[in-house]
Amino acid sequence: MIKSILIFFVSMFCAVNICFSQADNIPLDNGVYQFLKNMSVKHVIGSINDQDPVLSRMQVEEYLDEIEDNYDELSYVERRLLKKYQVELIFYEQTEKNTTVLIDGDGKFSERAGDIFSDKQKYLYRYERGKSNLSFDLLGRAEYINTIKPNTKLNGKILEVGFRGYGTFFGHLGYSLMVRAAGVWGDRGVLTNAESWLRYNYKYNELTDEFGSYTIVNGYTRYQTEPGKNMLLAIEIGKERIKTGYSYDQSLVISDNGPEMDFIKFNYNWGIMRFNSYTASTVGPFVQDRSKNYTKFIAANQIVFSIPKVFDIGIGEQEVYSGRGLDIGYLTPFGFYKYLEQDLQDRDNGTFYLTFQTNFIKNLQFNGTAYLDENFIGKLNDFSLATNKVAFQVGAMTYAPFGLDNLSLQFAYTYIRPYVYSHINPQNSITGFGTILGNEIGPNGDRIFTRLSYYFSEKIKFDLTYAHSRKGNNIYDAQGNLIKNVGGDVFLGYNIDTDNKYAPFLDGEQVNTDNIAATLRIEPIRGFVFDINYTYNYSNNLYKKIKSDNSFAFMRLLLDY
Repeated sequence: MIKSILIFFVSMFCAVNICFSQADNIPLDNGVYQFLKNMSVKHVIGSINDQDPVLSRMQVEEYLDEIEDNYDELSYVERRLLKKYQVELIFYEQTEKNTTVLIDGDGKFSERAGDIFSDKQKYLYRYERGKSNLSFDLLGRAEYINTIKPNTKLNGKILEVGFRGYGTFFGHLGYSLMVRAAGVWGDRGVLTNAESWLRYNYKYNELTDEFGSYTIVNGYTRYQTEPGKNMLLAIEIGKERIKTGYSYDQSLVISDNGPEMDFIKFNYNWGIMRFNSYTASTVGPFVQDRSKNYTKFIAANQIVFSIPKVFDIGIGEQEVYSGRGLDIGYLTPFGFYKYLEQDLQDRDNGTFYLTFQTNFIKNLQFNGTAYLDENFIGKLNDFSLATNKVAFQVGAMTYAPFGLDNLSLQFAYTYIRPYVYSHINPQNSITGFGTILGNEIGPNGDRIFTRLSYYFSEKIKFDLTYAHSRKGNNIYDAQGNLIKNVGGDVFLGYNIDTDNKYAPFLDGEQVNTDNIAATLRIEPIRGFVFDINYTYNYSNNLYKKIKSDNSFAFMRLLLDY
């Protein structure tokens, strides 16, 4: 905290000759991120912050301006998408013809109310004066999920309302507050299959209401300044989604597989260098006995060198610790965590990783991550040793292959050795609310992942994914007693006194899983999004010789007014 406060005031005094900018963040689930990714692979723009993908409104505006400068290179659909995101995200692009404000807007209230079902950009309320602005959006969700196999009678329903307030003060201080609440009905297994994030929602798991419910709240304050040419400094404190590392699948480092986390974050971009540092907090698995609840902290530093039109290469480090408050040793953005961990008596779970992503081939991109958990050097001459907690991920993406505009293909292979993400102290596992924060397959497993995405228009998008995974689970007897620890459980780390010194990959109870998901997203009018999904899962337990399959479908309406 002391570090963040000092940097904040130093940056305030260093800010000179600054132009007005929008400092609030664009939520990570906004479709503009996929659009920017496609434009980057197509070489319409340079590389984007894939290693730390959340961007401010100012940064997105700069990318969209760069895309417009290369307008002749865009397909018809890409031009329509560009215009869509310019009106949605850039305030000076909004006019009376393309934007409506329900409360205290221009014109008659009846006309503004009638614009609810128009294709205009919509605000519940908006106020702007000088370098400060405030916007309010009304949020909503209505979702129906039904199993298809093995039982067509199981279903789940969600009905949600909420709001988001956001904006910028004085051209530098971005802020946001989002609150959502919902009622849920039906089979809980069906609900969590379709919406996995319900697994780490406290209200949903608490089960104290007569009917199911959940609440979600996040927000932040973010100070941003440009103290020099090609230089950006930002300090943020709050709670929102965090992603760290490259991946076309789920990142090995921090993916969007787990809960949102509270954090203190520092970003510094200068020329080809991009540096970010944060300390985040989350909690252990849900238990009804509140005396067993605990908080854990994740400290991370990452630096990436982005060579324009060539490649991005980065290194990062991360520490997970618990059983005490914020540790000042991990608050510094300048240091080597592994040595700091030793000075702090070697109690914590430290990781180190290398990332790489190409930018030199138009319409084709490769990336990779090497992930080393705790023992950074290991004994690579004997890779089967349990102490070699290593993972890697490689991937490729092509956009507009063979001249097929608006089509992207992605591929990723993930390999995670036994005991990765785990720790001798289970409270220091790389998890939040009982969910792995990195890639969901967890230790002692691998996965092939592919995705096809196609834009029929700026209003219709189709996604098809296929994943094949193999997983080696620990072996238990019929009474649930552990027979053999093969490093397949993130909450059961390697114990040098009791566990085998060797941990062969995929040892134990091997389970192979295939997953196919098809999603059609339709936005008939701006702010009203329909998702139609079909998902099929097939599981084959080779150890027990048990096969099973299931499928479900859902229809979801998302409202952002």
